[in-house]
Amino acid sequence: MKKPSKIEYISWSILGTIGLALFLIYQPEVVPLSKVKVTIGRAEAAQTAVSYLNTHGFDVTELDSLYRAVRFLPSPTQERPYQILNFSDEDYEFLEKHSPAYYWQVSWYDNSGRQLYQAFVSPDGRAFGFDHYVPEDVPGDSLTREEAQQVMDNFLETKLHLDLDKYELLEVSSDKQKSRMDYSLTYYSKYDFPGEIQLQLRTTLRGNQVHRVVTFFSTPERFRNESVMELQNEGIIRTVVVPVIMVVIFIILGVMYILRFHAGEIAIKAPIIVGMIYTVIMALMSLNTFDLWTTYGFGNASPAIRIASYLVVFALMGVFGAVMILASWSVGDSIVREKWGYKLTLFDRISSGRILFPSLLPSIFIGYMGGLVTVGLWAGLSYMVTENFSAWTESRSVAFLLTSYMPVFEVVGEALTDSLFYSFIGTLFLVAFFKKQLSRVIKNDSLNSFVAVLLMAALVSVSQSLIPLYPVSWRFGITLLSSFILGWIFVKYDLVAVLVAGFILSILPYAHELFLTEYFFTSGILSYVFALVPLGFGLFAYFKGTELTAEEIATKPSYVKLITQRERMAQELDIARNVQMSLLPKQNPIVDGYDIAGVCLPALEVGGDYYDFFHLGDGKIGIAIGDVSGKGVPAAIYMTLTKGILQTCASDSNSPKEVLNKLNKHIYNNIERNSFVSMFYAVLDMKKRTLRFSRAGHNPAIVIHRSKESNTLLEPRGMAVGLEAGEKFNETLEENEIQVERGDILTFYTDGFTEASTKDGEEFGEDRLFDVVSENKDSTANAIIQKVVRAAKSFVGNHPQHDDMTMVVIKVT
Repeated sequence: MKKPSKIEYISWSILGTIGLALFLIYQPEVVPLSKVKVTIGRAEAAQTAVSYLNTHGFDVTELDSLYRAVRFLPSPTQERPYQILNFSDEDYEFLEKHSPAYYWQVSWYDNSGRQLYQAFVSPDGRAFGFDHYVPEDVPGDSLTREEAQQVMDNFLETKLHLDLDKYELLEVSSDKQKSRMDYSLTYYSKYDFPGEIQLQLRTTLRGNQVHRVVTFFSTPERFRNESVMELQNEGIIRTVVVPVIMVVIFIILGVMYILRFHAGEIAIKAPIIVGMIYTVIMALMSLNTFDLWTTYGFGNASPAIRIASYLVVFALMGVFGAVMILASWSVGDSIVREKWGYKLTLFDRISSGRILFPSLLPSIFIGYMGGLVTVGLWAGLSYMVTENFSAWTESRSVAFLLTSYMPVFEVVGEALTDSLFYSFIGTLFLVAFFKKQLSRVIKNDSLNSFVAVLLMAALVSVSQSLIPLYPVSWRFGITLLSSFILGWIFVKYDLVAVLVAGFILSILPYAHELFLTEYFFTSGILSYVFALVPLGFGLFAYFKGTELTAEEIATKPSYVKLITQRERMAQELDIARNVQMSLLPKQNPIVDGYDIAGVCLPALEVGGDYYDFFHLGDGKIGIAIGDVSGKGVPAAIYMTLTKGILQTCASDSNSPKEVLNKLNKHIYNNIERNSFVSMFYAVLDMKKRTLRFSRAGHNPAIVIHRSKESNTLLEPRGMAVGLEAGEKFNETLEENEIQVERGDILTFYTDGFTEASTKDGEEFGEDRLFDVVSENKDSTANAIIQKVVRAAKSFVGNHPQHDDMTMVVIKVT
């Protein structure tokens, strides 16, 4: 990486400081969980739940702890009203006592997997509800509606010590089971909440026993509809759009990986190691958060089968992520080295084991500042839209973090995997891929980079989010901006800076939430310590390491030589193509009585096709079309030589034979013996309407007669220019003359048209060329050329062509 200037250091320091300030000020405001007092962890929540369930007649002490799940969850209906409506401190206090917005949910399955026990514990350790699912075939009493209400009222007053004068029965429903009658009774609190909010108490009587008492925060229908709509939109994006994007990227990566692997142009060892590290981290993270509830999506199978299914699916997901990283690193690395190899210099040295060198610190510094800028933008912009545009946030990801056995490991693991996944797939591969594809249409390098990074950010914004922000459109917009910043850091600096920035962007929000949560304060401190590890390492490398030598900087992986060689050939191809295009006429001649047009379409491998017009005076014009042997830069050089000599020779004589003789002598003395130039040269006398011509080993010209049904091939004898010193060339070269009439069409072409072939090897041929010209003889010269070009391209399809297509058409008007 180019060492940042003093101005850059100062600018990034200021921006990073502002970003950190925005983050510290507004992050707690946009994550509702930050305001919740959490004083117990999963172990204490489980103990409280056991005691609470035992109090109400449910003994879970004998159940297998493997079948227990402890989750810290947000209330699905409370987070948004908390942020949108004006609740008083008294409202909050009442709700946190009776229906906390965040709570511990402790669940057990019995060993058969048929019965489910649940208890709900507040963040400060108060149990406030339970649920016990009993299969419908378990027998029980069948009470009347009045008896059921009496049993429930008595339970609420004597067991839960509720003052039922402050509640009113809202609804009673019955559910007939095989050998018992179940009742569901819903009460609502008479407490006056703002915004049509209602706190409900939902209870269930199975037989004559109370098996469920839970609180429910009921919101107005408009709240529910908007929330459901946003969740549906998010669901479509995550279950349809994101998988489709990932599959498309995976397919593109797979194809490019195979092609570059066979070409020997990709890294293998280092990506495999990183992919394995990614898989191990993901596996450890899954174990760190694993309990029976993570298998909820695997149906009603026995707990053992569900656990096994979960592990298999998660293993496949980990392998998929590792393969994506492996392929994106390998392919992205290969593409970047074509133009931006210097961006991987530091990363190369780290990959090779050379990790302590002072020049590592600037990249780490830029990464830290970039990470602080992005987290600051996230917090600041999220706060702005929640305060001014009725947006809201959720705390699912942070709440899930508290569920883990070791939150510190979850924070660090999440930061590492996010940084690896999005740095390699998003930044390294997608930016490089888009930049390479766009280079064909956007020649300005800065604009090309801008659009490439923007496209990458657009894709990443769909699949990545720092904060669950709704409506999702706001989330996409902010993610787009933050992803763009990370991508531009790569464009401006290097991959190490992006990896560090991604790490900081991911670790800080989680570390700060743990830091603000009373019970997990120590975990928050440790997470912050881990966040400083890259900086500490950079400082150690700066003061204790030795600077990279010029030889080390110049040292590249072995496969890079192949990429360099291919890129050099591509550059030569561009040079040759530019030379070829610069030598062609800038415009077609405009003369009375004749419609003249020409075209040259370079192939994948630039050949030496050439055409030109010479104004000879006295109503005469010279027409030349030729093909220099060879490809690339050598052909371009010979073409330049041919054009210069031919211009001089043509101005000295109106005889095509004499002109080609002179050209041959000069070319023979200036090119290698195995090189030559085929050429058709003619002089059109526009007054007499005659065409004098000679052919030096080139394709014949075609005359489509207006007054005749047959066509004429102009094919006088002659050998190619440059094959012989002069005597034999002169002896074999013929010069002929024909009279042209109004409506006649003269067509000169190179073998790129007639030898254009399909993938099966079938050639377009002269017959098809003649037919297309004949069928369009009433068209203009330029239109005839376009018809021929379209016909040839349609014939060959997508099969790549390796020879230029050049044509000149003259129509006598």
